[in-house]
Amino acid sequence: MATKTVSAEIEARPGQERRAAAVLQELGFRIHHIGSTISADGPAELWNQHFGVSFSAASKEIGHAQVTGWLRPAPDALAIPTGLRDLIAGVSFVEPPELY
Repeated sequence: MATKTVSAEIEARPGQERRAAAVLQELGFRIHHIGSTISADGPAELWNQHFGVSFSAASKEIGHAQVTGWLRPAPDALAIPTGLRDLIAGVSFVEPPELY
């Protein structure tokens, strides 16, 4: 699979938002926003390396258009690494938006 960027919203533990973002950035993830969640992205291989999650090519119909070329995570593969468990509570991967 070619290298593709995967976006996610990361739920930091209370009060750990900036530290979690700094550690994620040190690991190679790109941080876009730090707020109630941390918006980040990185290559699928980076997510796999640090969170053990694998991805498969996905598509879905939005309105009358078929959206292809995005990656869907394996349903139950995500594992927060031991070194990040005190900083991160969860990760939600971003799917293409449904516009009305």
